[in-house]
Amino acid sequence: MKFFLKILFVLSLFFGVSLADEVKFNKMSENPEFLQTGEGKEFCPICGMSIKHNYKTSHASVHKDGTKTQYCSIRCLVADNDAILDEVKVTDAKSEKIIDANKAFYVVGSKVKGTMSKVSKFAFENENDAKDFIKNFGGEIKTFKEAVQIAKNSLAAENVERSKMLKKKMYPKDKKIYENKCQKIDVEKFSKINELKAEVLKSCKDIEPKKAQAVTRYLWDEVKSKSAKIKIDEKDRCAVCAMFVYKYPNFIAKISYENGEYKAFDGVKDMMKFILEPEKYGKKSEKIAKIEVSDYYSQGSINGKTAFYVIGSDVFGPMGNELIAFADESEAKAFKSDHKASKILKFDDIDKAVICELDGFKCE
Repeated sequence: MKFFLKILFVLSLFFGVSLADEVKFNKMSENPEFLQTGEGKEFCPICGMSIKHNYKTSHASVHKDGTKTQYCSIRCLVADNDAILDEVKVTDAKSEKIIDANKAFYVVGSKVKGTMSKVSKFAFENENDAKDFIKNFGGEIKTFKEAVQIAKNSLAAENVERSKMLKKKMYPKDKKIYENKCQKIDVEKFSKINELKAEVLKSCKDIEPKKAQAVTRYLWDEVKSKSAKIKIDEKDRCAVCAMFVYKYPNFIAKISYENGEYKAFDGVKDMMKFILEPEKYGKKSEKIAKIEVSDYYSQGSINGKTAFYVIGSDVFGPMGNELIAFADESEAKAFKSDHKASKILKFDDIDKAVICELDGFKCE
């Protein structure tokens, strides 16, 4: 019991509210409207949280392929790079109606616990309802665009803080629940966390909703993320500097060719040297099938062509100044700010001049 209370206290500090504040405003709905379809439609596809229990902060959008998607919060909406932010719906926190987010009045920064964020954000169709909410719980009225920007600005830092807390405090306990209550689940089969959660509820015996969320979170963040790393052999040496690649999981990069061959690298900088001058390193012109780089925070494999690269930071790779890769631009911006970096680049921005600068000299 004491351990449980300690965890609640840590979580309350993380989300910036007292435990008493949590019960003053109920975010749950008895009759939620689910706008997405398929397995796990009742759960957020980004974090796996129950939409029903967080209905009064829920948002919905459409993906670029036309798929309807529903989230537990504006935080998870902005975390989904495929969501179209021009077509967002939100739940009116008073009436529980689905309304146009761009016409809503958002109360940001109230005392009520936020959903997946330190800073709470509740939307209202009527401005007077928003003002009444502020009288009871505090906060400021913002537009949807302002609320989105606030969510984006805090996303990366909150992700890192949340990840550290979960790894240290929760994942060991979540793993035991999984091992004691569940049949083995092949996490590789699932592309969305809400679909995985639906499977957890089927495969785990007599599991409570909170424990199902804990198991889902553990499987998605720990088991799936580790399996999603760039696949290399421990014998692989960097094709440029000949160092063993596996020793540097935060920086591993890989080029795969259409003929089935691949080249591994201990960092993006060496990979780019190879791409810019393959003949120099004994590689004839071959058609590249895929370029993979490691996301600095998750260490998962991400598309090198679409990644964001931070340079000039106080974080060094195995070969000194490095291109630090991120899948998410907001995380790249947070890292740039936290580590006194100079620039964020896209793949096509990286040329010989950039590489030479990282190595401490200028190319002619």
